[in-house]
Amino acid sequence: MSSQLGARLVSDSVDASLAELDARIKESNRTHNASFDIGPFSVFSLSDSPTPQQLTDATRGQDIEPPLDLVTASISDLDSLLDFGNALGWNDLFDPGLDFTSPSPGNQFDEDPLTLLARVASQPIDTQYEAQSGDLTTLDAMEPVNFEVENLAPPPYAPVDMTDMKILSHGQILLRYFKDVIIPTYSPLPVDSKSPWEIMNCYAAVQTLADMTYLEVPDVKHANRANLFGALACSAYTISETQTHLADLPVATCQQIVNSASARAREHMQESLRTETRGTKKARYKDQLMAINTMIALATLMENHHDARCYLIDAERLLRLRGLARRTLSRRARLLHHVYTWLRIVGESTFIMHDYANSALLPHIENSLGRSRNTSDRAPDEADAPANNHGQLDDFLRVDPHETDSEPDLGEHKEQEAGIRDIHLQDMRQWSGTLYLQIYSIPETWLSLVSQTTRLANVIDTMNANKSEMALSFSASLRNKSARLEAMICSLASKTSGFHLHDSPSSGNGESGIRTVRPPSEAMLRALNSALVIFFYRRIRDVHPWILQGHVNEVIEALKDFDCGIAQYPKYRCGTMGTPWPAFMAGCEAMSTSKRNWIISWLEKSSKKLLTAGHRSCIDIMREVWHRRDGATATHDAEKHECNNRTPSRQKADMKCTWIHVLRDKKYWPMLY
Repeated sequence: MSSQLGARLVSDSVDASLAELDARIKESNRTHNASFDIGPFSVFSLSDSPTPQQLTDATRGQDIEPPLDLVTASISDLDSLLDFGNALGWNDLFDPGLDFTSPSPGNQFDEDPLTLLARVASQPIDTQYEAQSGDLTTLDAMEPVNFEVENLAPPPYAPVDMTDMKILSHGQILLRYFKDVIIPTYSPLPVDSKSPWEIMNCYAAVQTLADMTYLEVPDVKHANRANLFGALACSAYTISETQTHLADLPVATCQQIVNSASARAREHMQESLRTETRGTKKARYKDQLMAINTMIALATLMENHHDARCYLIDAERLLRLRGLARRTLSRRARLLHHVYTWLRIVGESTFIMHDYANSALLPHIENSLGRSRNTSDRAPDEADAPANNHGQLDDFLRVDPHETDSEPDLGEHKEQEAGIRDIHLQDMRQWSGTLYLQIYSIPETWLSLVSQTTRLANVIDTMNANKSEMALSFSASLRNKSARLEAMICSLASKTSGFHLHDSPSSGNGESGIRTVRPPSEAMLRALNSALVIFFYRRIRDVHPWILQGHVNEVIEALKDFDCGIAQYPKYRCGTMGTPWPAFMAGCEAMSTSKRNWIISWLEKSSKKLLTAGHRSCIDIMREVWHRRDGATATHDAEKHECNNRTPSRQKADMKCTWIHVLRDKKYWPMLY
């Protein structure tokens, strides 16, 4: 100690000097800081917090020492620094308002919230909190890091991915259900012969199941796998939706199979189209086409309109690439072509979401009609040239290349090659090699007339949407084509008209005539022919619904005969419930409440027995059409009252509302095949 300090201490022992020194230090601390120190060497000190003015006075004129370094600070100082009690709470750390779905500008990937939380928590403390430029106040300005924590436990309804072997363990039950229940719904009319779905798709699925399980065949083609998993998904979906209880297959398990099997089928189908269309790993053409047909059926059943449309286009592309490129086709390949043709033509008849306002289509339409008009002036080989353009996908705006302005010779037959390559039935001539009667009990003429009506309607809608002035020759061609098509449709419908199919009333007791029970296929064909008349006058002529009521009655009577035939013939009771196409066409035009209620009840009865997307969607569309028409009529009758809340333009549009307007407004496609 210095001599000055030693002179001020009392001259006594060393202990007395230390005690006096300690007393003077305490007295000095009380004077400046009003602090109270307890224990040896003032280990525990209680002091009042200095005011900002005191800090200013104390540091004025003195050099400011650098702050504590985080690495060398004591544990008590670090605890104070990392005390989140005054800065961040638990709700701040797990702020539900923070969204991690979008990456920050510097990040090139999305990070799961729980992963981000674990990564930050695992960092060393000195890297998380680093003093910058010697200023501890920057910690107060730091934005709190917020995290969003989701429920760790998956919800009970979350889909569970099943392994291939787990799915295939239920393959036998599901394939039997596919054969006995699902396949009959693919027939629009009851038929006595086996369906192509059974003799080809189902048997191929059984063989693939054996190859993938107990036979352990390596390198099973993706096309075969897609067909198998697609068939299993169809059965599982139907069982889960109808709550059908099967032995050893709970409904909950079927729901899991649907999610896993449909995903597997989609993956294998995409891989097959990508790698098995050509090259050394090429799959059989029939296997690929079977797989696509199965995927169309699955997408239709699940009402996945986008996938169904894509698979239809893929099927046409594959058919033109591999099928029509062959000079000869086997009977099985032709059967698959016929299945595709039915799906495509009937599907196109209710697909009205084309870009009709696209002006680029006008030259294409005019050139197509020009080729049609000039066909008679060409050589035979030249006349067949447009039909042999197999690489171009069909937009259903083409016209019959054999058709001229003169009346077509329907008695002429198509050549074998022309019949094989006419997959969308643009050629109205007859073909001796057709198989539609054997497969569907429907003549090829009916499908061809549906195709021709759809094409002509698309051309007319495109012209109306573009509001262009048609050339006189072009307009005349459309009128002639419409007149010829009308004559052929009415002629076909008159051959199966129901006016002569019922016995006359009994003369003695005045009772109504007894309904003659006929095969259900004949009754459904009558319904289809009458519905085709309605379809033509709605798409082409756009007539008032009242004009069509006679044809609506024809469809209803034919459907009643169909139900009687199903009840009379036991072999058809577990089969098809009939296509909803005629009921939809007639129901949208029905005006009386009794007719509407009967058609609704017929569709509801069919949908309860067999789960099909067509029956369910028809009811909703028809009710929307009725709602708009009836609402516009009621508004027109009460236009002088206050209840009229429709604008004149809206009222006029609703009075003319048809299923076409409803589908366009809702951007919906009813798949009625």
